[in-house]
Amino acid sequence: MAQIEYSLSALVAKAFMTHVPLIIVEGHDDVYFYNTITEDKNTVLPSELIRKSNESYYTPGCEGVINIITDIQEQIHRNPQIRNYVLGVIDYDCRRYIENTDVNLDCLFKLKYYSYESHFISENSLRLLITTITNATCSMISDEVITIVMDGFNEIRNNLFYIALEALKARCDSSYTAVVSCDTKPETLYQDNRILQSVLSKQQELDSFATQKNISLSTDIRQLIKGKIYLYAFVMNAYENIKKQMEERHMEHIPREEVAVYQSKTKILLFLITAFVLCLFMSACYSSYDLKKAQIPDLKVDFCSEDNNDYIIISGTPYHSALVIKKIIINDHGNSINIKAEQQLCGSGIGLPFYLKKQIRKNISTITLGQENEIIWERGVKGK
Repeated sequence: MAQIEYSLSALVAKAFMTHVPLIIVEGHDDVYFYNTITEDKNTVLPSELIRKSNESYYTPGCEGVINIITDIQEQIHRNPQIRNYVLGVIDYDCRRYIENTDVNLDCLFKLKYYSYESHFISENSLRLLITTITNATCSMISDEVITIVMDGFNEIRNNLFYIALEALKARCDSSYTAVVSCDTKPETLYQDNRILQSVLSKQQELDSFATQKNISLSTDIRQLIKGKIYLYAFVMNAYENIKKQMEERHMEHIPREEVAVYQSKTKILLFLITAFVLCLFMSACYSSYDLKKAQIPDLKVDFCSEDNNDYIIISGTPYHSALVIKKIIINDHGNSINIKAEQQLCGSGIGLPFYLKKQIRKNISTITLGQENEIIWERGVKGK
């Protein structure tokens, strides 16, 4: 069956004219995911379905998305309002650790972690998992059980750390002979213990490599490791720990015939992936993103006086147009005021461009933005 293909110029024009944002993703598998978390209010397309002006087509994956957003930069600069209607979304991958691979473009949104699958793992998803495969209700699952299972996963993080370093070193050095690469299948790592032992035998060399890249065991593992490997490791570890807890605790309230699903690991994996995605819809994708100064290229802070009262007016258009501002929090710290804007990737919220008018006292000397308290205005200082 022939696939539908779209002209990039026509898609951008349509998004702008109809006010229905266009979200460009890495592949077909991502379309349903982003349609769901944005409540089907946007046009979501994979990069490979989008046609260039010369009749050729963009490639799938992050490079295809980056090339598309690169090709519309001039158009965005001519008409900045396009920022409100076009967004390319890519996994962060390992760009932060490989020189000259990171990219910052208007209308390009990079996820926080290596892969979007890494967002699936949480205590909420684990609780949902247990209810799915055991027929227990959420009220039956104690916090102690959740802690034990999560702690079991934390115990293997050290192994995942070195697996991630091995794959990253291979990406950074083409002459390096690695036993694990970004293309290694997760089940291969789990089934063949010799691979892990081979990686751990290089621990000293990998520690030296980590130091060069400013990486340590305290680094968030989700920034280092491919999401499918991270998710698979959690799935299998959780499976073993849940089974062990059931056996040790003699959970009579859970009918044993209802737990026959344990006999099929394939079926468990399907249940788990479903559980994680559902949890993601409920939690991870509704988590908050702090609005930062760098996300508002045209940030403007004006000061004015009206009826002997002082006001500051903050305005600008955040370039992450798929994020909506859910809440504005203003904290008064005596001689300064901090403004936080919580953003989410879906749902309704405060429309763009961002605009806030706030009365301030005569003794207020600075206004800061976000969790990092970036100074955006100082009394008596121009150009902030």
